[in-house]
Amino acid sequence: MISTKDLSGLPNAERLKNFCKGLAALDIIMVEEEWSFIRHYTYNPAWRKGKEAFFATDGSDQSMIVMFAPEGCVINGVDSELYDWEEKLPRIEDLTDGMPPALQKLMGSREVKKMKSTFCVWTEDGSTWHCNPMDGEDASKDLLSTIDGNPQSYVDYGKWFYPADLPLETVRQLADVVPVTKELVTALNPKRSKWEEIKAGLDKIGYWDGSKSEYIKKPNQQEETSMPTTEWLNKYESVKDKLACKTDLDAHFTEKVIGNMGVDVLDIGTVHFPTGTIFACDPLVELEDTPPFIQTIPAGTYPVKICVVPSEKYGDRYACVKVEVSREKPVRYELGMVGNENLDAALGDDDYFGFGVDAGMGCIADIQTQAAFKAYWAKRLEEAPDIDPYNDLFCDLLEENAKARPKYQGDYGDWLNWTVPDTDCNLPIFASGWGDGYYPVYFGYDAKGEICAVYVRFIDIEASYKKQV
Repeated sequence: MISTKDLSGLPNAERLKNFCKGLAALDIIMVEEEWSFIRHYTYNPAWRKGKEAFFATDGSDQSMIVMFAPEGCVINGVDSELYDWEEKLPRIEDLTDGMPPALQKLMGSREVKKMKSTFCVWTEDGSTWHCNPMDGEDASKDLLSTIDGNPQSYVDYGKWFYPADLPLETVRQLADVVPVTKELVTALNPKRSKWEEIKAGLDKIGYWDGSKSEYIKKPNQQEETSMPTTEWLNKYESVKDKLACKTDLDAHFTEKVIGNMGVDVLDIGTVHFPTGTIFACDPLVELEDTPPFIQTIPAGTYPVKICVVPSEKYGDRYACVKVEVSREKPVRYELGMVGNENLDAALGDDDYFGFGVDAGMGCIADIQTQAAFKAYWAKRLEEAPDIDPYNDLFCDLLEENAKARPKYQGDYGDWLNWTVPDTDCNLPIFASGWGDGYYPVYFGYDAKGEICAVYVRFIDIEASYKKQV
């Protein structure tokens, strides 16, 4: 059995990467998108610049992240019942003693800090694994056994989790990252018929869909286009009403209770929109590349507020963010669009387009702020080519802001209103509801037909907490 006491059964880093991606693909095939929150395995091929990550959980106390980088691979695992929360033990310094600095930087990521650690394993050369085993249980025996590179391990897991008797040979193909075909899906899950949904899920984890000779683009990756075509605009007009939000989003900021949950409003200052052309994205992943919405707002400086769902059981969650353009009440909500969305696909009543979150954070800002950040970051990269926005900028700023303004924030920070140095361009950053996902932005229009607010919606409070309670 693999554990920190015996790492000989761990596959090499390349085999491990393929196996982890296969596990994530299997969960996509076995669990429909509407139940994606119960999936145990996910994969992010663009976790950080040049780095990938695999996330695993048992759905309870144990979780793990496997980080792949050019400098090597690091596996961090935790059992929350084994971690000493009062004494903060084991110490990360003890677990990483002897780890190369480049890999230690991975352990400083936001995800690891929030997850904590009861064990840590790493390799520089891709085949020789190292660790500093602690006394007693550390959950490594349970967690590492799930990524041993053996397809039979997943077959055994499938009997327990789904439950289902998965064909070993088909699982083996997924572990070898073969193209996914309809036949392969049928062999694994005969009830799974939503092929386009499966392909979209495989897109997100950088897998193959069996129809292309190259990796599929991530769903939030944009096409090389600047303006929507006349054909696209005409098609959008025909479906615009179907994409409108039917929920009163402004209620998040006027009511004290939504559904069966109390809510509160957190004011995080103002944001300056020098042009009124705006965008929204995960600032730790796509801040420099995200295109703006076709909808614009009047240039100006506006308050930014966050609707929070306080909860000891589920944590304080950010459900909705509002940029208040005016004091007028919205009477309709139009979905924010960038002009390259695929409008040919069948759209259900609850469908929407949005931006992808892969690092648990979102932002909304002016396109000029994006340009200012690109210029600022380019200068930083000239001095230190290996830096990344989170570890070398936002990490410390978020923690400092959390110490100064602790209300509805964890130790590592859940919001920040940061100004690009030597500019008047600022960037509000905020935690994205339940975490990674795909989120819509809506423009609120008043009775005169003018935009009075912009909303980033992370959580449908009534629907989400009804399932949780």
